[in-house]
Amino acid sequence: MSELFGFNPTNTLDSVSFDVLAIDGVEDPMIDVNKLTNMELNESYFLTAVKYISESRMEYALCKNKLYSCIAEAANSAVILEGFSDFFSKTRQIIEKFLKFIKSLFQRFITNLNKLVGSEKYLTKHKKLFNDFNDNDKFKFEGFKYTFSPNIPNASIALNFDNLFDPFEAMSMNGSIDISAGSVASTIQSINYANDYDSFRASVLGKDGKIYESDFSNALFKVFRDGADTTDTIEADRRIVLDAKERFFGFSATKTSVENEYKRIEASYRQLEDQIKSITSRNGDLNTAAFIDRLPEGVKSNATVNGKSTQQGIAMSADLMYQIDVFVKNQLDRIKEYSDIHSLAFGAKLDAMKEAAKQDKNVLYTALSKIQRTDAKRKEQ
Repeated sequence: MSELFGFNPTNTLDSVSFDVLAIDGVEDPMIDVNKLTNMELNESYFLTAVKYISESRMEYALCKNKLYSCIAEAANSAVILEGFSDFFSKTRQIIEKFLKFIKSLFQRFITNLNKLVGSEKYLTKHKKLFNDFNDNDKFKFEGFKYTFSPNIPNASIALNFDNLFDPFEAMSMNGSIDISAGSVASTIQSINYANDYDSFRASVLGKDGKIYESDFSNALFKVFRDGADTTDTIEADRRIVLDAKERFFGFSATKTSVENEYKRIEASYRQLEDQIKSITSRNGDLNTAAFIDRLPEGVKSNATVNGKSTQQGIAMSADLMYQIDVFVKNQLDRIKEYSDIHSLAFGAKLDAMKEAAKQDKNVLYTALSKIQRTDAKRKEQ
């Protein structure tokens, strides 16, 4: 029956290797993006997301490479801190670029959906006939039961992780009120970034536990197809046909749903953007009193720096500033990974919605032929 429909639904996500999307840990190896550069988009929003990630990660990796060169070649701590300053200024646009990309996906999807529905003049002309579909017209086809929730991907889940975006908050969570280069370094070592990303993938799809990088492709495919990764035989009864009619001709509701989803993602990441601006603002001459003032409420009165009470005018040590910069750099890596996970999930959802619209169209054409055939027999009688 899939030949009748003219398409064969397959798991196109399985063809993508997520190994190249791995985020680095503290060791920070360069990311291999060579496997992605020659992929054809073939009108897939998911593959468009993969291409975007490939290009943005290359740009991000080059910024980090320049930072590492600066650290390796620096003659003193002032040069190193300046290198971090340059890195932060170049990477503050992470979220802005991500949101522009998500918006472009949304706009492309709406344009193509309008084309798909608008070009079906024949179905539109016979729209009222679908109300005549009855049990005698039932037929079977190979397809998916598509499932879409406004909360998947979860747009606000990144904000649930924001207590770790503020290095001072994270240090206080670890029980460290005395701030030193050593305590910051310990905080860096205590965070398991790989586990964090595995949990984040699951949370984005509304699931508990973890989704490993190697399983994310299949998980994305299945979550929008009622848990299935292969087509099933579906009997198109009156309810199936009328639902297909409502979805296909009521595409404005789909447009509103996708637009609202984009707005939720934008609102969440705008909040993170404000945090990025805060933690990447350079304070090369930051004194200890100003530093303590940025700590979470409730620990300010007891906080010390290097075991000493703070006084206005005492400057931060270069070692402490360096460790804070390393921490902030790792938090930027985390934000980059979170936004990339959301890019993949949003692209996968748009692909599923596109395929669902195509399936609805094919169901309607088959249903219409059944109705017209039945009408012809009635006239003959």
